[in-house]
Parts: sequence; structure tokens; C-alpha cells
Amino acid sequence: MSPHTTRVAPRRLVLLVGLGALALLLGYIGYRDSAAGGFSQSEALYRSVQLFSVEGSFPNQNLPVTLEIARFLAPAVLASAAILAALTIVRERSQTLRIRFRTGHTLIIGLGRTGATIARRLHAEGRDVVAIEADANNAQALGLRARGIPVVSGSGSDKAVLERARLGQASRCLICAGDDSVNLGILAACVGVLPESDSSGPSLFMVVEGVGLWGELHRLAFAKPRHRRIEFFSLSDRIAARIVSTACESGEPDQVVVHGCGPVGVRVVAHALRRSLLAGKDPRLALVGPEARSLRALLEEQEPWSMRFVVAEADLESPSVAFVCGVPEADALAAAASLGREFSGKVVVAVPDKDAEAALERTHFDLVNVELVPAEAEALSEAVFDQSATEVLARAKHADYVEKEHERGTFLADNDAMVPWEDLHENWRDSNRLFADSVGAKLARMGASLAPVAGAVTREKLAFPDELLEEMAVEEHRRWQEDLEKQGWRYHSGEKDPEAKLHPLLVGWAELSEADREKDRDAVRGLPLYLGKLGYQVSLPNKSPLS
Repeated sequence: MSPHTTRVAPRRLVLLVGLGALALLLGYIGYRDSAAGGFSQSEALYRSVQLFSVEGSFPNQNLPVTLEIARFLAPAVLASAAILAALTIVRERSQTLRIRFRTGHTLIIGLGRTGATIARRLHAEGRDVVAIEADANNAQALGLRARGIPVVSGSGSDKAVLERARLGQASRCLICAGDDSVNLGILAACVGVLPESDSSGPSLFMVVEGVGLWGELHRLAFAKPRHRRIEFFSLSDRIAARIVSTACESGEPDQVVVHGCGPVGVRVVAHALRRSLLAGKDPRLALVGPEARSLRALLEEQEPWSMRFVVAEADLESPSVAFVCGVPEADALAAAASLGREFSGKVVVAVPDKDAEAALERTHFDLVNVELVPAEAEALSEAVFDQSATEVLARAKHADYVEKEHERGTFLADNDAMVPWEDLHENWRDSNRLFADSVGAKLARMGASLAPVAGAVTREKLAFPDELLEEMAVEEHRRWQEDLEKQGWRYHSGEKDPEAKLHPLLVGWAELSEADREKDRDAVRGLPLYLGKLGYQVSLPNKSPLS
């Protein structure tokens, strides 16, 4: 079907077809039973079909009620169909014109459940959204159009379709059009459409269903130099990260119980253990419930490092949190009730949405130490982008910068960047994101690789030869200076001004003070801490990278 083929909303189409069939039936009965008589069945059917055109003819007297209804209903149905088709054409042409001038929008390729849900939520938050959908009969696409969201019909791997949706002018693009192989093909097409030398183009996000594939792609996205921001999104991982972060709001637990299975269960174990390790703790974790054996098998296959922390439930002295995840909602709530009776810690349960909590409150279910987290609903929102790996690295870099500046005696009165990430000027956020983009190049320069976090991560874990540290600090300053200048920043000798894009440190390394040089060295030294937030540790080769 052509991208410009007119489509009518399914409910209206069904109504029109039903009314048309009714007019045809009433016309047939009317002609057959008319006083004029003499009409055969085929003649009655033929004349009833003519009711939908100007050629219809009627007996001169005593028209049956059925024929009277049919002679008006048939042309009314025909006229309604024509009007609806015209309105559809006007709406689609209007949306095409609106897309033509779009910039800075979010482009979503594929309107299955994930893509359509995210599109609706972004639109409800006031975000500018454009979508691409290959299935001309996709009901989600029709629903989004009705909300005013432009939808381009066609394949996401078609260059003309990507250009019509203004991929090059988008701020970001989410690919969720099908299975992993389809999405990889679309990702390749998007990279091919965008100018190779333009690193300022849209960030590309790809949904990955297979957790194993996601793990490899996620690691490679930061283990190698990258010239374009490409991220890989796993719903299972985001659900797990969300419920673990909920449990850790008051501190990282070192004794954990997990009742779960499947990919979400695996990722909950990985996130819970790594958060404890990054906090310098020696965690212990017990698997419980009927799915414990299958979850153990998955962990041995996908996260073998985690098994040295897994113990029997009886070996835990006082677990402070229990996770229920990856199981059907009814089973999850039953498990939560049981766990809530067994120990005094918090029970964190993953549920699809907030309806479950409302239902439990109506049944007077005891929620004193049970917290229901609608992790999936929260993941399919702006969180796809603002909790991406790049954002995690950028936030970690900024938090480390603030901590180091405090140690030097610098406070908000002296430096307007000494604020939490949420209050940080967008220009400073972008600077930290550009640092995250450079991590792969830094690892390559060191000859290092990434491995799963399997122990405590500190600065001392990665000892740089002094000569390498200095060279990388010089390179980091050069990278920072070039990135800011590409964004329109200029040198001036006064205070830095993020609004006017003026900065006093846009000078060569030799012109920096020793204190400012130390900031660049800190950025290099902090790599293990930043990457630890993503679940990776930096492994240096056996021999020195300098040799």
C-alpha cells in the first residue's frame, strides 16, 4: 500500500460497512415485496445495488417501508464514506506539512505496544513526537493520528521514509519496529541516512528484546570509540533497575532475597549485587520460591560472576529487602503477602501499573512493608531517554566533579555548577554527556576492556602510569575544548557564562593552572567509578599500554 493511501478508522469503517449492508438488505426486501411485483431475486438484488448511485429506480406507487428507508440510507452511507475519506486525506496532508518543518522532535519507528505507549506518554507531557509505522492497518497509528501525532507510513529502513519523517532534524530516534534483526536493520539504515561527519545529529536508541544480545551491544557501545550516540534499551533491565533503585533509596542492602524468574529476575540480581559492591559492601543474596531453580540456571548462564554471592536462605541473618519480579501479577502479590509475614524488611514488587495498588487497597491488603512499583509503566516514558547509559555516565561524572570540588573548598558561591544534576544548566549537562561519548576512545587509548563488576570498585583499582595519566588528561582537556567550541563557546577572561557560552578555560594545556589541570586528571582517574554505575569494571592489559 502506498504511503499516501487513505485509511479510515476501523470503528467508522465497520459502522459504514454495516449501514451499507443494511441498506442493501432493506432494498432487496423492498423490491422483492413491492406492489409492482415481478422482480426476480437477482433483479431485486441488482436494483438494490443501484440505490448507491444516481441510477436507482423505484415503483410508481405503494413503496414498502423497507424500500423507503433503503432509498435514503444508501446514498447517505455513500456520502458519509466520501466525506470521511476526504477528511482523512486533509488530515494526512496537514500532518505531512507539519512534519516538513519539524526540528528537535522525538522520532519513534514502530508502533507496537512499546512504541505507541511511549509516543502517547511523550505527547501527553508536551513533547514533540513523529512516528513511522510500516503496517498500513495498524490501529495504534490511527489512534496517534487522532491525538494529533503525525505518523509517516512506510518502512523504517527506507531512506525516503526516514527523510520524510525528518530524522536528520530530530533530537533523538527510538527504534522499536519488530524483532532484534529488524531493529538492527533499521538502525543501520538510520546511520546510513545521517551524514557521517555530523556527530551532532539525533541520538539513536534501539529496543533489544534478547537480554544476551542487549548485554553485548550495551557493553560495546562504550567499550569502543563511537562517532555517534547509539544506545540500546532493554525493558527487562529498566524494570529491574527501577525496582532495585526503589529499594535502595535509604541505603544499599547487603542481604537480599529474590523471588523471581526470567530476564527481569536475572537483571534484578545483577543490579542489587552491583549496587552493594559499588557501595563497598560484601553482599549475600538468596533465591526463593518455586522459580528459584530456573533463575539459578539463568544466572549461571548469563551472569556467572553473581553465583559467588548466592547463598541459601537460611544463611542470611537479617535480609533488609526482598524483590518479587518476573512472575505473573497474581503470583507476585501472593509471594509478597507471604514474604511480608516472614520477615520485617521491605518487600518490593514489580507490577505493570498503578491499578494493582488501588485494587489491593480496596481489598484491605496489608501494605505496611510491601511497596508496589509500576516499573514497566514508568520505564515506557521519558525515562527511556533520561535514564540511558549516557545519562548514567554523565550524572556520575558530574557527581564526582562536585565531590572533588567540595574537597578543594569550592562551593556554589564560587561555582554555579556545584548543584545536583536536576538543577544543572543544560549546557553543563551536555558537556558531561560529551564526556560520556568519549569514554570508548579513552579505553582504546589505554588498551583496556570492560568486564562485569564482580567486586568493589574504587579509584585505586585502576592504577595509571604517571606518563599515561598525564597524556590522557591533556587529551581530555583538548577534547573538552574542541567539543565546546563546536557548540559555539568562546574564550573570555572573565567568569564563565553558560547563557552567552563564554568560558575562561578555553585555552591550551600549557596555559591552565595546576588546579585546573588536576580536574582533567580527576576525570581520567574517575573512569572506573563512572563505568561501575553501568555495571562494568575496567580491565587493563597485562603489559603497560605504553609499551
